Amino acid sequence: MLKKSFLFLFTLLTFLALYHMGAFDAIPDFPPVQELFIKSEKNVFFCDSKFSFAVTGDMRWSHEPQVAIHKDIASRSPLFVINLGDVVRWAKTSLYDSYICHLKPFLKDQVRYFHTPGKHSHEHEIYRFVPEVFSSYFGRSFYYIDVNDDWRFIVLDSSSLALPDKQLEWLENIVMDAQRNKREVAILSHCPPHFLEKGITHSLDGASSAKLIEYFKQFSVAAYFAAHIHTNTAFMCNKTPVYITALNHSTWQTEPAGYYFVEVSERKLKVISVQIEKGGQIKEKQFEIKSS
Repeated sequence: MLKKSFLFLFTLLTFLALYHMGAFDAIPDFPPVQELFIKSEKNVFFCDSKFSFAVTGDMRWSHEPQVAIHKDIASRSPLFVINLGDVVRWAKTSLYDSYICHLKPFLKDQVRYFHTPGKHSHEHEIYRFVPEVFSSYFGRSFYYIDVNDDWRFIVLDSSSLALPDKQLEWLENIVMDAQRNKREVAILSHCPPHFLEKGITHSLDGASSAKLIEYFKQFSVAAYFAAHIHTNTAFMCNKTPVYITALNHSTWQTEPAGYYFVEVSERKLKVISVQIEKGGQIKEKQFEIKSS
């Protein structure tokens, strides 16, 4: 009898542990929120020559800073928002559902939200790597956004901490097409390129970083946005400004919540670092980047 009771208790505890880790999560058969699902590699906007967009990253730590950022962004009515990955700690449907639940009140018809995955977006406590969960919620993981005839924003999937050859080839073709058509180009991904001179070593692998930096030399890239390293900073990589934004475990403990708000005037970017304190105070700073 005692042996059976022990076996029952062990089975129950094992089941509860597996349940908590998402072993029995069902991947949605259709996108829970259609307006967050990216179907096409090409997304087009037509608007005034002056517009704005927001860039966020690594929002997986707690809901309160997320909500404060979403609320501030909504008050500014940008054309679109790009989240650079890791909105969850593990690739569990319950965590994605929770993130979307806190985002929903701020979704507006005139503001489009885009997402790309980070490493945590696909990591699972049991199944290791499950990109199907992210794609069931958000669709494509790399794509581009054309605004009028002037701008192309290219969003990359760096969730494996590398850029596969096929994606690099796609990137080169998309950049070359933009430059032939006299579009300005900005690139966004979860991971920044490896840049030892600025202390950026928690980054894309060496081969991917080298290829990106080669593109910075070969093409005119107006800006590169990334997350991943859990800080807000900006620097020049060759002639390309690199802007990094990400929350971390100290957000709203010893550090503010931050994101980038970008104002576009014809062919120029004004990148503003927005810092939100736990008490609601908001500070803005335009980054002044000096050439290295």
